[in-house]
Amino acid sequence: MRTPRRLALATAAAAAVLVLVGCSNQQPGSAATFGEGRITESQLAAEVAEVQAAAGETVDAPNSELVTTVLHRMLVLDLVDLLAQEKGIEVTQGEIDSQMTAFRGQFGTQEQVEANFIGSGIAPSQIEDVAVFNVQAKKLGELLAPGGAPEQQSTAVVQAVATFSTDLGTEVS
Repeated sequence: MRTPRRLALATAAAAAVLVLVGCSNQQPGSAATFGEGRITESQLAAEVAEVQAAAGETVDAPNSELVTTVLHRMLVLDLVDLLAQEKGIEVTQGEIDSQMTAFRGQFGTQEQVEANFIGSGIAPSQIEDVAVFNVQAKKLGELLAPGGAPEQQSTAVVQAVATFSTDLGTEVS
């Protein structure tokens, strides 16, 4: 699975999760809940502020599109991480390093990598989380659709994450 497909997988998974999650009376201060997990409003605000600061924007007035993008990314990364743990998938530091190297190979210098991710609503300090996600998604795809084409593996992961999200009772504030 090439890196752009894995990044697209995050978007597709986020869309699938959004279709399946509901808005309801959650725990106060929660931006999203999933099973026993939760993303707090303060965690979300901190990540949004970090993206805005990295982009050179003022952090005192987050735009709603960025807030939504960051929340969806955070939720999908958490759901994929939980699903990978449930399936016994582990990620080594070497695999993370390899993925980070692949990002540099795809985009160029570290500064170009960071600029690309900032443009996608991901602060430089959050890029390694995306690298972990990419490795987990690749391994999940291989587990769920062994021998399948990358598109089949991606579809299998999106479907598995959507089902997992439903099973956990994911809710977004």
